[in-house]
This record gives sequence, structure tokens and C-alpha cells, in this order.
Amino acid sequence: MKHLSLAFILTLLCAISAHSQAVEVSGGLSSPNKGLVGVRYSPMPYWSFGPLLGSFANYTDIGISGSFHFIGYSGFYVFSSHHLLLSDKGPAKTVWEIDTGGGFQYVWDLGILAYVELGVPVYIGGGQVWRHYESGRTYNRAFEGDIVLVAFRAGLGLGYKFSL
Repeated sequence: MKHLSLAFILTLLCAISAHSQAVEVSGGLSSPNKGLVGVRYSPMPYWSFGPLLGSFANYTDIGISGSFHFIGYSGFYVFSSHHLLLSDKGPAKTVWEIDTGGGFQYVWDLGILAYVELGVPVYIGGGQVWRHYESGRTYNRAFEGDIVLVAFRAGLGLGYKFSL
């Protein structure tokens, strides 16, 4: 009986998600969740995940992220993203960035979308935890000597949603 109820739940989830799957492509200002460019798959209107390319500046930023949309494709969402930052500067050449935050996305009937998001990053590399990353360098103290308690990473951009 346990296997029958599991099969029923999986069939129900597949039936619901079969009518609401989507693929999204986006480009923005190095957003914490969607990157400079990204592709996301949504098996249901409330969940999306996918790879991203975050920056070409002084370092390489590649990652993966997932988000939960509270009321479907348009509206507020929360996210968690994981980035691998590669640089030839600073004490840590390879850094793992973990971003957690939220955003707002609006999708027009044509499939065009706009988003804005804000994340709080934590950087791990070189055997330490860092609070700030800029131009390929990690640090916990600003150049003036002040301690960096928290950093924010913001982004905005445009994209297109393809319904499957």
C-alpha cells in the first residue's frame, strides 16, 4: 500500500507539472541568483533552478542556483546560489560563494520578464570564511581598516520565459 500511495503522489505531481513547465533565459548585472547570463528550468511554477555565468571582470564566476516562487512565475521569490569564483589575485585563488536572498520578478504575457534581487553572500576559500569579494580579492576589512560585517550583492535584468 505504501508503494501505491507514492505512485499516486508522483503521478499527481507529474500531471500538475506537465502543464506548467518552462525554460527561462536571462541576462543582467551579475545578479546573485541569475548571474550575468543564466538558464533556468521550472518543473512547476513555484520552483526553478539552473546554471549561471556570473562575471568576466577580474575573475570567473560559474555557478548553480535554485529558487522558490511564492505565487508563481510573477511575484516574490527566495533563492540560494552557489558560485565557484576563480581568480589569480588575493590570498584565495579559488573561492566558493554561497548567496541567500530574495527578489521580485514580473513576467508579461509575451514571456518577457524583468527581475530585481538582493542576496547576502558568504565566501569560503584559502581555509577561511570571508565577507567581501571584489575584483578577484577576498577580505574582511575594508581598505580604510573598517571591519566588513555584512555585504550585499544586488542585481537586475531581463529575460524570456519559454513555456514547454
